[in-house]
Amino acid sequence: MGDKYEITPEVIARAEAMWEQERIKDLTLGGLFSGGLYSLMSAYEDHKTHIERYRYLVTQDLDTPEAITVRQNEVKGVICGIPGVFGGMHWPNKKLQAILDYAEYWPAHPEIPQMILDDIAPGQEEGYRNGFTIRNLVARTPSKDGVPGLGYKCASMWFRMVGYDYLVPFDRHAQWFLHSLGHTDIRMMDFETQSGYTKKEYLDYEMRFAGEAEKRGFTPALFQLIAWVMYAGWHGGESMKVLKTAPSDYRPQRDG
Repeated sequence: MGDKYEITPEVIARAEAMWEQERIKDLTLGGLFSGGLYSLMSAYEDHKTHIERYRYLVTQDLDTPEAITVRQNEVKGVICGIPGVFGGMHWPNKKLQAILDYAEYWPAHPEIPQMILDDIAPGQEEGYRNGFTIRNLVARTPSKDGVPGLGYKCASMWFRMVGYDYLVPFDRHAQWFLHSLGHTDIRMMDFETQSGYTKKEYLDYEMRFAGEAEKRGFTPALFQLIAWVMYAGWHGGESMKVLKTAPSDYRPQRDG
């Protein structure tokens, strides 16, 4: 892989730091909604843009289903751009609609987050055992209903943030890493002009990636973050400050 992509203790530490920052501390309906929104907004975005816009929604109290539904024009500004503040996100109209649909879907389908809460409930002997089943139910594809805005990659990211360490948000970084490990038959995607893998491809690549992780003694989810920090070159910096002081309600602390 070359020195640039060597899995060093420093790389592992950065991946673990990112895991901790994105972990949902408030495992309630509100915390799960925020985590899903955060994951949805990551689609097709670089990390800086993703964090910047999510943080803006939070500081403007636009991170609940009710606020998003009532203040749609403000949400539109964050996603599609605010002159003098920041430009639009990638595929802004599509992303805006996904956020609005997600906010509408959430209160109408309490069974989805409740399934997660039931699966991770303290005292459950088999807690965190049903991640694949629930994730596959959540993930939306062109041929299958699910939670708006959450395809397999974003749904897996959401579940990883909840604590399911065996699910893989298979993004471009995981793709490049898996290819470098000898899986040269995978279909390479740019995730900008193309919308993602088919369900069959995603589940196949996720299983392969998990196998590579297990060979090296890592959980699949941490291994994906290792790939991410290596290929994205993430060291923390300003983006780390966004979530590192997040209290239990998953909101960054505000000045003053």
